[in-house]
Amino acid sequence: MTVKKIVAPEKYIGYSTDDKPTKVRDGATFLEYDTGDLYITYNGGTNWTLKTPDTTYIGDIKFGEALPAGTNVIGKVGIDQTTPGTTNAVVEASAAAIKAAVELIDNVVSGSEAQVDVVAALPVGANLIGKVGIDQTTPGTTNAVAVISDTGAYTTPTHTTVNVTITSGAVLAANTSRLYALLVNDSDTTIYLKIGVAAVANQGIRVNANGGSYEMSKKQGNLHTGAINGIHAGTSNKVLLITEGV
Repeated sequence: MTVKKIVAPEKYIGYSTDDKPTKVRDGATFLEYDTGDLYITYNGGTNWTLKTPDTTYIGDIKFGEALPAGTNVIGKVGIDQTTPGTTNAVVEASAAAIKAAVELIDNVVSGSEAQVDVVAALPVGANLIGKVGIDQTTPGTTNAVAVISDTGAYTTPTHTTVNVTITSGAVLAANTSRLYALLVNDSDTTIYLKIGVAAVANQGIRVNANGGSYEMSKKQGNLHTGAINGIHAGTSNKVLLITEGV
């Protein structure tokens, strides 16, 4: 073959299934971009020869040269583990500690649940530390949860009569055992009540004349066990009928 000088070589690219061009300059190249193979022609495209890659390189790294400094990954290392633990075994320095930790975890697991032993007194306070399940397979018979209805019903009523004046005064003393109270105005003048503080005319709870009333109970949600004071804006004494239940 006659030696030829390559001047301004042409470069082509296409599929490996494409027909390579003819009538090109000697030294033209054709890259099959689906295979990565590079061909060169020495006779104007009549024949194309696969260029043999330089096997002394892996990427930009050449055999026989020092590896460049840095943290870039330049390849992978395969480890033969045909017989794990004996052939080129990879030994974890803390394997014993890991094994012990896994065994401890395994000891507290039963099925899908973890069992915990409380070895110290539970802390005081109102924080929730878990839930308790109650078997109600047969409601009312199996570990039944009894709901005790506290309606605030009283058993002992006491009836009194109090004179209300134009000056604030106690009509019912404080009583922590109180479950019910009924105050009825048995006069011709409106009476005003306040709970826990001095009564003031035209303020607080208005109890109309001639049978007006104010009722409090636990059931109604307005029960108060403090002192109740009364006053009116008329003349002379006005009668207030009181029923207190305990």
